[in-house]
Amino acid sequence: MASRINAARGSHVPARPSTGRLVLHWAGRVLIALEIAVLVLVVGVAGAVYGAYRGARKMLPSGTDIAGYRAPSASRIYASDGQLLAVVFDQDEGYRELVPLEAIPEHVREAHIAIEDRRFYQHQGVDMPRILRVAYQNYRSGRIEAGASTLTQQLARAIFLSARASYGRKAQEALLAIQIEREFSKDEILEMYLNQVCYGHPAYGIQAASRLYFDKDVGQLSVAEGALLAGIVWKPTEVSPWVNRDAALRRRSLVLAAMARDGYITQAEAKRADDEPLRLAPRRPSGLFSYRHPYFVTQAISELVQRYGPDAVYRSGLRVYTTMNEKVQSHCEEAIRRGVQRARYMNCTQAATVMMEPNTGRILAIVGGTGFGPSDQNNRATNALRQPGSSFKAFVYTAAIEKGYTPQTGISGSTVTIKAGPGEYWTVKSNGGSSLSLASALAASVNPASARLVAALGPSRVVEVAHRMGIRTELEPVYSIALGTEEVTLLEMTTAYCGFANGGYRVEPTTIDRVYDHDGVLLDEPAPRRVRAISMQTAYVMNGMLQGVVRHGTGTAASGLGVPTAGKTGTTDDNKDAWFVGLTPQIVCGVWAGNDARPMSGSAFGGRVCAPMFKDMVGYALDVIGKRKDLEFPGPGDERARAAIRFDSALFSGAQKEESKETKPLQRDLIDLTGGGGGGGRGGAVPRARAPSPSVPSYVRTP
Repeated sequence: MASRINAARGSHVPARPSTGRLVLHWAGRVLIALEIAVLVLVVGVAGAVYGAYRGARKMLPSGTDIAGYRAPSASRIYASDGQLLAVVFDQDEGYRELVPLEAIPEHVREAHIAIEDRRFYQHQGVDMPRILRVAYQNYRSGRIEAGASTLTQQLARAIFLSARASYGRKAQEALLAIQIEREFSKDEILEMYLNQVCYGHPAYGIQAASRLYFDKDVGQLSVAEGALLAGIVWKPTEVSPWVNRDAALRRRSLVLAAMARDGYITQAEAKRADDEPLRLAPRRPSGLFSYRHPYFVTQAISELVQRYGPDAVYRSGLRVYTTMNEKVQSHCEEAIRRGVQRARYMNCTQAATVMMEPNTGRILAIVGGTGFGPSDQNNRATNALRQPGSSFKAFVYTAAIEKGYTPQTGISGSTVTIKAGPGEYWTVKSNGGSSLSLASALAASVNPASARLVAALGPSRVVEVAHRMGIRTELEPVYSIALGTEEVTLLEMTTAYCGFANGGYRVEPTTIDRVYDHDGVLLDEPAPRRVRAISMQTAYVMNGMLQGVVRHGTGTAASGLGVPTAGKTGTTDDNKDAWFVGLTPQIVCGVWAGNDARPMSGSAFGGRVCAPMFKDMVGYALDVIGKRKDLEFPGPGDERARAAIRFDSALFSGAQKEESKETKPLQRDLIDLTGGGGGGGRGGAVPRARAPSPSVPSYVRTP
């Protein structure tokens, strides 16, 4: 009754919903909330990914950088006959030699693809199926057992990215791999990869690895050898055959199995390769100690860096042919060792030599000591500054000839005292006759005669002549320069003496014959650089007097070569240094002997120790390059002008009877450079009094 009344009045009382409908109602609301949450999460993740993408993109190299990339490559240095002397490279970059893909055998390429990236030719830089498969595999095992980087990703990481692992770097690696795939073909990517990847010790690239482990070109690798190298890429420091031979062989087996799985080789071929014995090349010394003839090679590298810069030398794969005659170089090294052994009784432990062509400046040999090793890398031929002793007198006499003196000019060889300043007296004791000609004084290396010349000419003139002829070290214009007290290098002295042999030209010494780039294109073939230093007449006169040193003077141990031979001996007062710098029309050779610090015995003279080594080395070199017995030192074309000089008569006749005004001061026993007259004490230390400094040419260097 009541319900009808309520119904009539329009009122409604809802019926109670069932339990099932309530569940559906709330479930719908939860689903909506979850959809919103998922949407927010997806948007957030997408935003984060996009942000990471944008951030990574900013740090990637441009397409131009990628397209223009060229891997650093080691340079190779050869002797003049093509024998390999050294492979030089940036130690931070590692040893690398670039080769084109067609030079790499197919089985070597396939080995790398099979073990590192079997879907290389299918993916576009990133292999997503592989990433998922490897991720699941690592999840199942509870540790990282495998990586998912493609060859392209590995290339991207090796070229442009750091080795530090991070999510940001992995994102960059993937993006860069995709970018690389857009810029290059698959074969181009594979070529870059095989020239870039690290094989340890520290070889980078398949060619470097082939030479390092098997001492052969990559084109000569067997299937087993190629598989072994492909296996090293995984962990070079752990599976190197030099570090862990068993691990390397196990890894080789895996590579061969992968090659058979993918159809590159048959199972039988894999079995034969797996049974092949591992024959490694002997492990060679690295760096400087891997060079053949390191004294010469280090000088060549120094010159290359000066000419072309360090990047070109250590990173651009130059092919450099040097001026070294390998036979002559080897003989010189042995001759230096033999010479020092013969001089042991004189307390001589070291010697060095430089041999050059006087007309071109081409260096045929450099020996900087008795042996290059970890405890002794000092190149005494090119770097050591030593007192040249009487061998420096050649420049004193050259200055005199330029001033107008002749080989017949009279000069006293008696003891002389030079007053260089208040209380400064320098006595040079006689070691020769009292009445001499310039020719005989030089032949006998009479010290007072040289001192008198410097006093008359001024040391500045001598310094200027020495610099003009090729001494690069800055010299002090002191009066004791008469006896060779200013330090120079053996290379400088040898270079300067070339001016006597070639008719008066200063030549630029060089170890470089020609330079090619990595592709074999000729980059440079340096022409000889010659500058007139002294007149031909002066050079001819000096050659005549220097021949007197060898024929009848202190350098007779250098005679007997069968060609015109000249030179000058030198020995310092303290017997620390002995010298002979000699010349023929074809070869100039400087020899130094002594110790790095302590003096030799009093019997160690340049003519006794160094001149025999000169004869040994130059005699052999002339036989190798072809002795020209018809050659003479350049001189005046007029025979009457040649005959008028009368070297032999000057050498044996002593002083000329009629002395010119310029020569009279050369006879005094006391030379007062202060203008205060005679008197005063005698003796004392070598004075350091200076004459006015000459202008120093731009090519002179200060060590």
